Amino acid sequence: VYSVKPRMIRAEGPVPMLPRSEVAALIDAARRGRVGDAPPEGSVWSVHAHLNQQGLARAIEARDAEALGALLSELHLGPVVKGFDQAGPETATLDADPMQRNAQGRRIYHTLMRLGTGLGVVRAWNPEQAENFPYLDEDATADAVDAIREALRLAGDFPRTTEGAWGIDTAYGLLSYRQALTLGYLREVDAHLARTGRRYGHVVEIGGGLGRMAFNLARRAETPVTVVDLPLVGVMQSAFLTANGVPNTLWPRELDASPGHVNLVSAFDTAALERLEAPLVLNFDGLVEMTRETQDGYFDLVRRLGGDLLSVNHEAARMTGQGVRQEWRIGRIAELGLAAQPRAAFLEREGYIAQSFLAPRG
Repeated sequence: VYSVKPRMIRAEGPVPMLPRSEVAALIDAARRGRVGDAPPEGSVWSVHAHLNQQGLARAIEARDAEALGALLSELHLGPVVKGFDQAGPETATLDADPMQRNAQGRRIYHTLMRLGTGLGVVRAWNPEQAENFPYLDEDATADAVDAIREALRLAGDFPRTTEGAWGIDTAYGLLSYRQALTLGYLREVDAHLARTGRRYGHVVEIGGGLGRMAFNLARRAETPVTVVDLPLVGVMQSAFLTANGVPNTLWPRELDASPGHVNLVSAFDTAALERLEAPLVLNFDGLVEMTRETQDGYFDLVRRLGGDLLSVNHEAARMTGQGVRQEWRIGRIAELGLAAQPRAAFLEREGYIAQSFLAPRG
């Protein structure tokens, strides 16, 4: 079994993710939301929520801090985060097979090099000819990570999750595949700002995964951040951000406007967003997994707020949860009056496209 020079490591904590007192406070906050509501039938997430996230809802309903704390502490050992982070089946494979760990190490290293290439801080290879990159001959992890962090204005360590997460070892902690991708998304945010010359008083992310992108944006503390997501996912995001020292509010009635603060808004109640003016709205690999009606609801929200949309999504149609082929066409948001900007390949993921849609101003 050959070894990849970027060293792969496995997270052994924090366990528990949060102390019992903080889990109990999270339950109190969570019960204000509609955690029992299901995503719309026909979406990918309707099936996922039904199969994998019911334990979270039951623990919250029963006010069982011990059960909820255990689920949060085992996110990478079970199926709860399947689809938006490293879930249990992937962890089991990586734990058992050195070849799979090597492959994952190459995957993360590959993503890191593409990220550096897109930022212009790594010039060692052609990203269109990945097979030519000498994975086994060199390890530029340390230099690339330092240069990337400087270019992206990042401070502090990479976020910690819980037991079982795999990633490459860096001076700033474990760098997982999903975290590397969110740094690519952050590069696209900076590219959007550079292209448009626009500045924003608030950033809104539709669908935030485990909260890694919100973590990156909050650490820069340049604007407040709001994540709109399904309630049970919002509970996990709050736990993840809290465990990493990021101030956040679960389902606020009014958005906290402090730079670096993360507001977690339920997709079933977006009233708190209505006072925003011309925010930057982000979506990374999420709109294409929603029903058309849900997409149109978000598009209308962007229009009402006078916001701009930055999308990074794949170009292939997806099967929905009901097995019905979806023709999502994110570009149809232009029919609401937003100007579609030129599209660009997202270097970190094959087949993914970055595109901005701008609202009229002035």
